[in-house]
Amino acid sequence: MIDIYLAGIGLCAPGMLDWASGSTVLRGEMPISDEQPKPVATLLPPAERRRSSQATRFALQAGQEAITHAGISATQAAVVFASSDGDGENLHHILESLAQPEHGVSPTRFHNSVTNAAAGYWNIATGAR
Repeated sequence: MIDIYLAGIGLCAPGMLDWASGSTVLRGEMPISDEQPKPVATLLPPAERRRSSQATRFALQAGQEAITHAGISATQAAVVFASSDGDGENLHHILESLAQPEHGVSPTRFHNSVTNAAAGYWNIATGAR
């Protein structure tokens, strides 16, 4: 057995803008909202923000909420990113490209397709190791 302490939590997903609103949906107290958040990943420098996928920006917004709730610096936190779907939009674009005669896959799309892309962007944004 290991002891685990949860200091903060964040959530950003379609229909759930943050942990406060999302937790009521997850407990079945409220229906999921039609409102779609537009995560902006303000932690990232502008160049990386432009290159990041929407799924990564959702993850970073949730991470930022979690460290804010915990009241700690991102460099102090052990962070776990989890997703039920991965980055379907990015995968769709890659597969569309592969279906074309030239098979031209964008290097940016490719590096955003790896499973640890959100964690990599988190490291860029916060310096967390």
